[in-house]
Amino acid sequence: MKVFVDDSALDLRSGADKEEILREVLAICASRGRVLETISVDGVVLDEASFVALEGGSRVEVSTVSLRDLIRSSLQEAVGYLPKLVRGLRTVADRLEAEEKAQALSTLSDALEGIGWFLRVLADTHALLGARPAEGEELAHLLAALQERLEKLSRSLEGDRSFEAAFLLREEIVPALEGLAPRIEVLRSLSEGNVN
Repeated sequence: MKVFVDDSALDLRSGADKEEILREVLAICASRGRVLETISVDGVVLDEASFVALEGGSRVEVSTVSLRDLIRSSLQEAVGYLPKLVRGLRTVADRLEAEEKAQALSTLSDALEGIGWFLRVLADTHALLGARPAEGEELAHLLAALQERLEKLSRSLEGDRSFEAAFLLREEIVPALEGLAPRIEVLRSLSEGNVN
C-alpha cells in the first residue's frame, strides 16, 4: 500500500497495518504543527475509524491543514454563524408565542445543535491557543451562565410554559450568546500571533 501525506510519499515498513499508518500520519501532523484534514483510500474519503477498519486498498492519500489555518477558519465560521443562530432562536421564540410548538421545537433542536457547535469552537480554539488563565476563567464563567439559562429553558418547555420559554430565549439566551462575540475577536487576535 502506498501512502502519501500532502502529496509526499510516506516511507513505511512493509506490511504496516492501518492503525500503524494512522499513528505515523498523526505523529507527522503533530511534529509539523498540522492537523489531519482528510484520508482517502483509492479516491474514497473516509473518517479515521472507517480507515482503520477498511480491508484492502492500494493508495492512501492524506491531506493536512496547519493548526493556524484550522483555528482561523473555525473562528471565521463562528463569526458568520452567530447572527444566523441568533435569528433562529428569535424565530423559535416567535413560534412559541404563536403557539406553533411543534415547529418551534423542531427549529430549537437544530439551534441547540448549533449552540453546541459554537461553544465547542470557542472552547477548543481557546485551549489550542493557550490563552491566559484569566481569559479561560472568564470564558468558563460565560459558558456556565449560558448552560444555566439553557437548563431553565428546558424546564420551561417541559412544563409547557411556551411564553416563559420565548422570554428566556429573547431576554437571556440570545444576549448571552451575543455576549460571546467579543471572545471570538480576542481569540482571532490570539490566532494571529500565538500559533505555529
